[in-house]
Amino acid sequence: LSIEQYDLTLSFHPSQFVNMGSPRDEVVQNSIDDIRDHLLLSKYLRVGEINIHIGGSYGDKEGAKKRFVKNMLSSFSRDELDLITIENDELNYSFDETLKVCKELGVRLTYDIHHERCFRIGEEIDEERLFLEARKTWENYDYQRLHISSPRDGYITRSKSRPHHDYIAVGDVPKWLIKYPDIHIDIEAKNKEVAIKKLKEELRW
Repeated sequence: LSIEQYDLTLSFHPSQFVNMGSPRDEVVQNSIDDIRDHLLLSKYLRVGEINIHIGGSYGDKEGAKKRFVKNMLSSFSRDELDLITIENDELNYSFDETLKVCKELGVRLTYDIHHERCFRIGEEIDEERLFLEARKTWENYDYQRLHISSPRDGYITRSKSRPHHDYIAVGDVPKWLIKYPDIHIDIEAKNKEVAIKKLKEELRW
């Protein structure tokens, strides 16, 4: 069996302890070591992406972003950075803030729809526009990664809307996605493959 046989594109998502914008040198060094471990595995497993978050803001978001960019550029080669993708999060770094960092580093943005809905809760979001902005960072690739999930208890507040549901609500999947057959959608649901099977059965586009 091979990933080519099943047309798979593998990806890694290191843990929340990877924080390249930390003000603590030991945290940054541990983060570098963790990413390097994933880079080594990627070489042999032919993984297409190592997806990370910018991390904490430490009461100084601009300072944290500058440290993140500086530490990434000083720690990894261009070839290594080409394997890195950065995902927007629900509490600290919005899509627009993450996109700016991605552009500074010349890396891809993995757009997480649920995270942006949490971050901008109660606001109208032009989600297809954000998708297309993220798409520009994938223009040298033949696919684009996207994350979709549903909140366990509905959209209430940023923090209370974070936990993932066991399944994906059909209404949480944007219908405009059908226009883009090259996207790879990560379904983030507690029931994993069972949730994917249920969603496929319920989608009637």
